Amino acid sequence: MPTKFVAYVNEAGTIKISIYDASSQFVTSLTPITTTGPGRYEVLWDGRNRQGEIVGAGLLLSRASKATARCIRKKQFRRVVAVK
Repeated sequence: MPTKFVAYVNEAGTIKISIYDASSQFVTSLTPITTTGPGRYEVLWDGRNRQGEIVGAGLLLSRASKATARCIRKKQFRRVVAVK
């Protein structure tokens, strides 16, 4: 079952989400979310790493960054994801 990432934004831009394992090693990047204005946006992750292999069970971290026409904001949102 895919993992759903949800973003609530107040302006147009692009949101990039990267996934890391518990030791902060890069696992994969999700398809960027292009927002057209305020609202709720979502992207699904199939549980695969950048080589296309299924990631083992464990705790993972996500990092989100947002770029708008006015500036690039690199805020880190650390969220624990349980993968089965």
